[in-house]
Amino acid sequence: MNHYPHHIGDFDRATRHLTRIERSVYRDMLDMYYDTEKPLPKELLVICRKIIARSNEESTAVEQVLNEFFILTDDGWFNSRCDSEIESYKTNNSQKAIAGRASAAAKALKKKRVLNGESTSVEVPLNFRSTHEEQTNNGASTNQNQNHTNNNTCASFEKIETQGEYVAKPVRELFNMTLEWKPNKQTFSAIAMRNGLSAEYSDDRLAGFVSYWQAEPIEFTQGQWENKFATYLKRPVLAPKEVKQKPSPKNQQLHHDDYIHPPLYVPKPKVENPATPEQIKVIMDEMRRKIVGGE
Repeated sequence: MNHYPHHIGDFDRATRHLTRIERSVYRDMLDMYYDTEKPLPKELLVICRKIIARSNEESTAVEQVLNEFFILTDDGWFNSRCDSEIESYKTNNSQKAIAGRASAAAKALKKKRVLNGESTSVEVPLNFRSTHEEQTNNGASTNQNQNHTNNNTCASFEKIETQGEYVAKPVRELFNMTLEWKPNKQTFSAIAMRNGLSAEYSDDRLAGFVSYWQAEPIEFTQGQWENKFATYLKRPVLAPKEVKQKPSPKNQQLHHDDYIHPPLYVPKPKVENPATPEQIKVIMDEMRRKIVGGE
């Protein structure tokens, strides 16, 4: 392909969560896909060499983008949107080629009749009409084939019987996360195996993934959602923290060391049988007499 449509809004919504290096790597991989008109090579090193991803950060970005936006098949890394655009491009070129050949044939016939001295005042419009009808019919049949292809590639995962076996078609359409979403068993098994995971998962993990992305206004294909779910399953499950129960104030015994400040009021000690004023005076006189006498 010499050119391909780049929808800014679709690309921005699909890659808003990526880093700048990952967005740049994704564009290079799309250019490579459209230029070769076939899936990307299976080998990561080959892709990195083709798009000049040399540093560890760039190679990590390549691997992350592959797992999120591409599906590994026997032919290589497959992208549904790219295949749809390539099919549309080839169909459009075939229609133009048919129309070009019909126009060239009409011009050659007209030139031949002029050289033979035949009149073309009536016959040329008739010939043009037949040529136009041929182009229209060819275009209609081509459009029907194109619509049939798009209907096959844009449908959701469903079973197709091929030689007695049922296989799943890849999903090509973008959609928001819904509460009823579940990964396809066949394709997710391959994705889980590629990521070193088990295809089995708990309902709690699936519910946590769906509830988080259901609130985000982001659209992905079925394969992209399954890759994101596999990345989510790689994260360890945090065990809930144990909550220590504090003793209730009624059962808690307060000690003297628990007081931050001493009590504001300290009661005076009680004295039993206090002395009368006369007794105090006698005691004081006796003490003076002892001091003066040197006793």
